Amino acid sequence: MKRRIYSLIVLTTLVALVLVPAVSAIALTADEWVVKGVEYEKKGDFKNAAESCTRAIEIDPSNKYAWANRGIYYTELGRYDEAVADCTKAISLDPKFANNYNNRGFAYRSLGKYDLAIADFTTAIGLDPKYARAYNNRGGAYRSLGKYDPAFADYTKAIELEPGYALAYNNRGWAYYLQGKYERALVDITKSLAIAPENGYALDSRSNVYRELKRYDEAMADIEKTIKMDPKYYFAYVTRGKIYEAQGMNDKAKADYKLACDNGEREACEALKKLTGTQ
Repeated sequence: MKRRIYSLIVLTTLVALVLVPAVSAIALTADEWVVKGVEYEKKGDFKNAAESCTRAIEIDPSNKYAWANRGIYYTELGRYDEAVADCTKAISLDPKFANNYNNRGFAYRSLGKYDLAIADFTTAIGLDPKYARAYNNRGGAYRSLGKYDPAFADYTKAIELEPGYALAYNNRGWAYYLQGKYERALVDITKSLAIAPENGYALDSRSNVYRELKRYDEAMADIEKTIKMDPKYYFAYVTRGKIYEAQGMNDKAKADYKLACDNGEREACEALKKLTGTQ
């Protein structure tokens, strides 16, 4: 499970529209390599998924599915510039396919290029006005720019188009949280969890809301569940550290911040410096 900022945007994976029989590892066609990549993707093996698409491109440089899917896999691997390049190539091969713009928009947002991301999400919506995920993603980009009114409008539109869209409820709830509207945040995030009870990101989000409302037992229950589901989701230790700190349990807070800091969570490093007076 990746940290929250990444989880707020949904990627749309393309699948080659071919039926592939069982084949050996030799003499695969480009489309068969693309499907092999999807098989790796389902296992969470994005490195081999990307390599499979590279093999497809070597065989057929005009295979739009290979470029589009490799762009997604590069994004999953944090190789955002390469993801943008691949999505751009996919767009050149299929300029009317909304998903390609949505996926490039995700990569742009990951690079902090929010205006470019918004432009791509807007193009995706223009091509497919019922594309709920593009509305959700554009809402995330607006939120990153502090433009809450269009962000709320987009999240709400995504929910209107897809009432069971748990992520959109969570994202709208998090936007309310960032504005200090904790009760409204709680309603939305709880709705998200009613749809997807095992979503660790939403549990993390609600834990933060409960902390701000000083409902510490409920905050701790949510974040403990998140950590149990994925002990290597280190941002959750930042959240738990904040709960401990809010209750004056500074030694436990320090331990959580140190664990998260040692595993690359910069916010935890800053919190640890502040708590130990080593700024």
